[in-house]
Amino acid sequence: MINDGMLVLNDNACTQSQRTLIVLGAPRGGTSMVAGVLHHLGVYMGSDLLPTFEDPSLSTLMLQGRDEELKQAIIDRNQTHSDWGWKFPGQSVLEVLPKISGELRNPYFLVIYRDIFAIANRNSISAYGDLFENMKSALNYYTELGEFLASNKSPAMLISYEKVMLNPEVFVEKLRMFLGMGHEHQSNTIAFIEPNKPAYLRATDNRCNGFIDRVGAGYVAGWAYSKNQSLPVMVDVEVNGHLVQSVLADQYRSDVQTIVKHPNGKVGFKCALPPKCQLKPGDEIRVLIQTDSERKEINRSPWIFNEP
Repeated sequence: MINDGMLVLNDNACTQSQRTLIVLGAPRGGTSMVAGVLHHLGVYMGSDLLPTFEDPSLSTLMLQGRDEELKQAIIDRNQTHSDWGWKFPGQSVLEVLPKISGELRNPYFLVIYRDIFAIANRNSISAYGDLFENMKSALNYYTELGEFLASNKSPAMLISYEKVMLNPEVFVEKLRMFLGMGHEHQSNTIAFIEPNKPAYLRATDNRCNGFIDRVGAGYVAGWAYSKNQSLPVMVDVEVNGHLVQSVLADQYRSDVQTIVKHPNGKVGFKCALPPKCQLKPGDEIRVLIQTDSERKEINRSPWIFNEP
C-alpha cells in the first residue's frame, strides 16, 4: 500500500453539482495552495482575490461577525454558481460554520495538513511571532479541526502539503476525480503548484500589512500598519507608476483594530489626489507602505480604476 498523502471521507455523500467547496487548514498551512488549485481548475473562488486566493468580502463579513450578511452572500453565490469555493484558514471559520450550515449547499471540505514546525517557522518569519507559541497554536487548531472532521458527515478530502509538493500530478488527478472534473485545466494547474511563490510571500509578510478599501476619481482609501513600530506608517500612492501623494495612515479604524488586534487602531488613510491626478478608467493605482529598508505593497494593490 502506497501513502499518497490523501484520504477521502464520507464519499458516499458525494454529488456532482450544486456544491460549496470549503478549504480548511492552519494559517501558513497550505490553504492558499489548495485554493489556488481550485481556482486554476475553474472553480469560482470569489472576486478581487488576494494573492492568497482568499475572497476579502466573505472574510470581512465573517471576521466582523456579520452573520446575516454572510448568509445572504452565500445565498447569492448559490444562485449564481453551480459550484463555488471559499478559503479561510484558522479557527474563525470553524466557529462560524455551525451558524451558516443551513445556507451551505452540499459542502465539500478540502482539508490541508502541514508539518507543525514549518507552519510555526513561517509565522515567525512573516510576523515576528514566538516559534514555540506558534507551534502550540497550530497543534491546538489541528486538535479542533480533528474534532470537527470526526463529527462531520459531508464529503471531505484530507491532504498532506508535503506529499503534494513531492508529487503535484497525483494530487491534482486525485482532486479532479474527487470533484468529478475534466482534464482541460490539469496541466496549468499542476504548473501552478510550487513552494515559496513571491506573490504569496509578499502577501503573507505581516510585519507590514494593509488593504485598499475604496478608490474614487479623486481619492484612495484603506488601511496600513507595521508591527515594527507603534506609530502610524506613511504610505505612498502611485498612479501609473508615478508617485502622486504620501499620507500618514493615522485614522482610527475599529474594524481593523478588532481583526488584526492592533494596539490603537490608528491605521486608516484617505488620500485626496491632486486635481491634475484625478483618475480615469484604466489608470493603475499602487499603494506602498514606507519602511526603513523598503516599500511594501498592500493588498488589492495594484488597483485598476474602472469607474467613469
